Amino acid sequence: MKLTAIAALSLSALVSNAHALYSAGSPVVQITPKNFKREITETEHLVALEFYVPWCGYCQRLAPDWDKAAANLNGLVKVAAVNCDVEANKPMCSYFDVQGFPTIKVFPPELKEDKKNPGVFIKKPSDSQGPREAKPIVDYLLSMMPSNVRFVKSIITGKASQKTVSIDDFLATENATLPKTLLFTNKPTTPVLYKALSVDFNNRMLLGEVRNTELAVVDQFGVKAFPTVVVIPAGGEGVVYDGQIKQAELRKFLEGFAKAAKKKEEPKEEPKEEPKEEPKKVEFDPTITEITSQSALTTHCLSLPGLCVLTILPTLHPDDPLTAAAHATTFPLLTSLKRRAFDLGPGQSPFRFLWIDASRADKIISKFDVPADFPAMVIVHPGKKMYRPFIGAWEEQGVQKWLEDIKGGRIGSWKFEGEMEVVEVEKVEEKKGRDEL
Repeated sequence: MKLTAIAALSLSALVSNAHALYSAGSPVVQITPKNFKREITETEHLVALEFYVPWCGYCQRLAPDWDKAAANLNGLVKVAAVNCDVEANKPMCSYFDVQGFPTIKVFPPELKEDKKNPGVFIKKPSDSQGPREAKPIVDYLLSMMPSNVRFVKSIITGKASQKTVSIDDFLATENATLPKTLLFTNKPTTPVLYKALSVDFNNRMLLGEVRNTELAVVDQFGVKAFPTVVVIPAGGEGVVYDGQIKQAELRKFLEGFAKAAKKKEEPKEEPKEEPKEEPKKVEFDPTITEITSQSALTTHCLSLPGLCVLTILPTLHPDDPLTAAAHATTFPLLTSLKRRAFDLGPGQSPFRFLWIDASRADKIISKFDVPADFPAMVIVHPGKKMYRPFIGAWEEQGVQKWLEDIKGGRIGSWKFEGEMEVVEVEKVEEKKGRDEL
């Protein structure tokens, strides 16, 4: 299940040093721009890549199942994740048009020519909208596993798939240089570990499968039990594998006969970081910044990442005690909300609390559908061009729950066009002058 747009709105606002969901010892491969080519582009295995942000509730719920799926698929399918909250990873998340979190994309093993850039070969992933529990994830990814296994028969009659070959053609393939392996089986489907091995040893060893119904081939190799694995070295006689049919053991055995793997370019070692000084303790600032001009709005909202929580207060009038009461009750409420966000710790809250006089907020009230009943509040993400006005009782518990629902993705948001504008002071004075005539 994905977050709604407001979740992407709020969650993408957090700072890039938020904690990742997967530990260094996790079977989930952590993807960065530096290892993307090696781990995804150059591998011949299927790759399932999760795009996440650490403070996303749905991402947090998926993490244990994603970890379990990665452990169960180890050596079969590469299960990976990229933290889109890390600054260096954001262009990659944007390139793959990630609109919400978590997003899972499945990268096929084969490269295809990019139609927009002839001569450039890329992997085109597909979005996975499937279940988010470990077992269904495993089943889904196993169903998509690539396989280079050839189906070997004694003779070919009639139409056959491209992967079906006769035993003579199988043995004759690059006979002088390419070793071969035959799995004799009585199962109706190819074991997933054998599919994975066919990918691991692609261009280094040809793997074939012989069903027990192919009696001529079974007799040719003297097979008496199923499953049986026979390796035929290049130009040599068959060697029967007598170990357990397990991935690690069988891979080690086949490695002794396979052609040497091409050396891959070793990744450069990361320079060791110098020990960082302990960050200075930041004291809580209870000030709620007032937006008095367009430049102030730019400085405190439009030019910064994250969410602006903008409260609109009525203009103070000496002969209207209700306006003074609105100010007197609202600032303690906003300070308390700001304190709660501060107490979550550095980078854990996306909110910045601001206020504006209603006389300067005409365009904001109109653009963002804000009720003309002050105090009023609207939350805006300038970068994403998303907003949501507060509707409800003006009391701390209700506003706090609304903010938590926005952060957790439980409340939707709306798109806006154009710019967010403040009525400049000069225009306010002109308007007041006209009102007094």
